[in-house]
Amino acid sequence: MDVRRNVEEAMRTHCEFWGFEEVETPTFEHLELFTLKSGEEIVDEIYAFKDKSERELALRPEITASVMRFFGEELRARSKPLKLYYFSNCFRYEQPQKGRYREFWQFGTETIGGDSVKTSAETIALACSILSSLGLEFDVHIGHLGVVRGVLESEGVVGGDQDRLMSLIDKGDVDEISGFLDGLSVSSECKELVFELIGLVGDGREVVSQASGVLESYGFDEVGGAGLVELESTLGYLESYGNFDYTVDLGIARGLEYYTGTVFEIYIPGLGAQNQVCGGGEYSIPQLMGSDQFSTGFAFGFDRVVEAIEHQGIDLDLKPGLMAYVVPVSDEFRDEAVGVLGRMRDSFPADIDMTGRGIGDQLSYVDSVGARFAVIIGEREVENGTLSLKDMESGEQVELDVDEAIDKIRREYEVLLN
Repeated sequence: MDVRRNVEEAMRTHCEFWGFEEVETPTFEHLELFTLKSGEEIVDEIYAFKDKSERELALRPEITASVMRFFGEELRARSKPLKLYYFSNCFRYEQPQKGRYREFWQFGTETIGGDSVKTSAETIALACSILSSLGLEFDVHIGHLGVVRGVLESEGVVGGDQDRLMSLIDKGDVDEISGFLDGLSVSSECKELVFELIGLVGDGREVVSQASGVLESYGFDEVGGAGLVELESTLGYLESYGNFDYTVDLGIARGLEYYTGTVFEIYIPGLGAQNQVCGGGEYSIPQLMGSDQFSTGFAFGFDRVVEAIEHQGIDLDLKPGLMAYVVPVSDEFRDEAVGVLGRMRDSFPADIDMTGRGIGDQLSYVDSVGARFAVIIGEREVENGTLSLKDMESGEQVELDVDEAIDKIRREYEVLLN
């Protein structure tokens, strides 16, 4: 939990420093909210049930739909862009495996409104900045759905057929993509172009130039070129945020129909099949938002980020634990000990024996729980207005005035905090 809280705090601090406000949504929603966003097939993947009033409800499988509902009902009059972040638990009815749980935690952002190029660049930069602050090594893949979608639309592949094909591209199943294209009335040039585009992967903006050349060679530059122009502009803005290495990958599809423009995914090397820790992009869900307003966002698989930190052996600057353990020599001095304890707890973590153990057993316990100082109070200390302070790391023991002793521990605590 120390690691999880540290990661959570880093994510929260970043979002707030970047101008985002926190939002919270209900643990369960009407089932229709998620079928409207993701289609009826999602019912098999989530916890859906009827309540005592026969209403069809679901435990939230993600947060975006709830935030969009909240925007449509309550926030549309707010000034744009509206920048929101959230951190909540979610639920999926699927086979648990390493890095993939039925209850999991999601940290994400939504920027509603604003220029799509600028908000996409900032969204990607924020996600990268968070992971960089945690010391993680990661790979960022960025694409644009407008390129492939533009080609498909020019061949009459629209609506459900286009969405189904994008879903197959997202899964990366070449045979299924090929078979599905064979069943559509598209030209051989279109089919070849789709495979060539989704196979374009490389570092930097030179991939955009390659894609432009490919579109032109097939005669599709007018229908797919707009997406490339927007992607190149996004990458230019992204580079102004700092030195983020990225891979342009036109095979990213995100698999959901509401994504419209720039999309991205972040992977952690070495995590195996569950190596994707973040995904996002530009989207529009008018049936939930009550408008055609565009939004850009991302979501971290929080549990996977924590697992990645452990996998890469990163030592985070965790908060110090117990600084002082007050050790009354006997119950005769417990009242004085509790008084000292109360003063300490105003400045740093401190505790006291609750079992009536002897001084030797108490000191053994202090050592076992990792407290930095044992604060011994007996007859001499009470008479002199002092405390015997034993440093559990060095073994050194000194007798100090009560105020001096508390101040010494406080200073040590502040050093550890910083």
